Amino acid sequence: MKKNGAGAAVKRLYRKILLSRPVDYEIWLQGQRKARERYLSKRPEEEKNCGAKLEQSIRILTLGENGEYTERDPEVAGRYSKAVGKSLWDAGDHEYLLLVEEGAVLEHDAKKVYADAIENHPKADLFYCDSDRLSSDGKHFEQPQCKPDFDPYYLQSTDYIGGGFLLSGRLAKKMGSPEGLYDCLLRAADLAEEVVHVPQILYHQPCDISDMRDGQKTHACCSDTGIAQEMHACCSDTGIAQEMLACCSDTEEALEAHFRRRGVLAQVEKGMQPYTRRITYIYGNEPLVSIIIPNKDHKEDLEKCIDSIRRFGGYSQYEIIIVENNSTSREIMEYYEELEKHGDVKITVYKGEFNYSKINNFALGCARGEYLLFLNNDTEMITEGCIKAMVNYARQQDVGAVGALLLYGDDTIQHAGVILGYGGIAGHAFEGMPLEQAKKILPVISARSYSAVTAACMMVRHSLFEKLGGFDEALGVAYNDIDLCLRIGEAKKKVIYTPYACLRHYESKTRGLELTAEKAERIRKETEIFQDRWEKILRDGDPHYNPNLTLEKPDFSLKV
Repeated sequence: MKKNGAGAAVKRLYRKILLSRPVDYEIWLQGQRKARERYLSKRPEEEKNCGAKLEQSIRILTLGENGEYTERDPEVAGRYSKAVGKSLWDAGDHEYLLLVEEGAVLEHDAKKVYADAIENHPKADLFYCDSDRLSSDGKHFEQPQCKPDFDPYYLQSTDYIGGGFLLSGRLAKKMGSPEGLYDCLLRAADLAEEVVHVPQILYHQPCDISDMRDGQKTHACCSDTGIAQEMHACCSDTGIAQEMLACCSDTEEALEAHFRRRGVLAQVEKGMQPYTRRITYIYGNEPLVSIIIPNKDHKEDLEKCIDSIRRFGGYSQYEIIIVENNSTSREIMEYYEELEKHGDVKITVYKGEFNYSKINNFALGCARGEYLLFLNNDTEMITEGCIKAMVNYARQQDVGAVGALLLYGDDTIQHAGVILGYGGIAGHAFEGMPLEQAKKILPVISARSYSAVTAACMMVRHSLFEKLGGFDEALGVAYNDIDLCLRIGEAKKKVIYTPYACLRHYESKTRGLELTAEKAERIRKETEIFQDRWEKILRDGDPHYNPNLTLEKPDFSLKV
């Protein structure tokens, strides 16, 4: 073995060992503080002077037990100098309000960092940061919450922002009297011209589970699996459980008021955990959905897929379009004949070599639906109402595509959204994590935005798909779905992941694994096309992820 090869192998082994160990969070936090201190100290003098003036314009308000805000004395930690009341209207146009919970701790330079963000985003009205929580004894910091850029759908699903956010005075005066921090966030999100995420841990949330008022404590204590279990144990106490139910009720009321202000008809229900909500938008008629399934042979897989649509789709207005591509077995042809006796199935034949993009684009010629559901033949719907859950978000005017939660046959996650940059280009969030473990993790169990979702199960508005030119046929095998999603994002439409559509995906059964030299070369070329086209976003980082999180593992753990 050459020296270079040996050295590279040792580095890879060291990296593997490093990634297998849990991160010492408090050491990691010290590293972030030092990096932030270096950045702030290197700013030009003019910027420092401007920042100092902006710092002085930031007032710290604490939400107390009575629902009123009290101004915290900036010179003395824990001392409160002025009762503000429930209304925030008295803020000056050039002031900013930093809203925190009682018992929370701010980093010593939090105002300085926010002032820097204001300087860089003068039109922004709402700023928020990453956070963690105080340990029960108040001596340690734990459970970091590294958040994505602003996502209104995620905020509706759960209060992923929590406390420690900053409002402009000009916005606060328009908000009336919010009932708690979550209500305040929703009102601010309705009115803000720009929302800025500061990816620095500046806010340490209190840990007292019995002190939840508006649901945002629940976020702090429950987004990590271990903490969720701890919460469950604590809530076996009747009093705490009742208080938790009350806080969840307050959260639902705030969300219902949010929808009323926006003129949106929606039903708010408890989600997969007490700290999440399921939103069902109320529409009129059901639009037609065209379900497009490419297929070659594999009668049993296709039969399982179609049976599951009829059993678990939860939706009546659909047509199934099977795109036959080079099958050779007699049994599949007989199955096609049987299917065509049903009024909801069409068989169309594509005779060219396998090209995923061409096959699906070809199907548009006979698709009548207002929405297109691209579905692999090796998938199986396993939760009630899968199609309905996807249509629920696809019909929102600012949404361009909707993806689902996909599981492998052993009930580990195959897909819960796509992370740009993971593994060098892109990969599936939480891939390989057991579902039982993932059931308490916010990004898995909440409807939210991603930059992309897999087309193994993806719904797209028909008119938008045609407007964008469909799948890029130069990407016949690799990254065609991610490329489409990124073009949807460029068109100012959102890509939504919903956990309420859940399928098993017996991946690549039909085509087999890409193992031959010819297929490997095909993937290499398509990878180059994708990288060249999306160089900027791959370089800048995924806005729906967080720069503090690793791109070497799919589990949203800290970068080391």
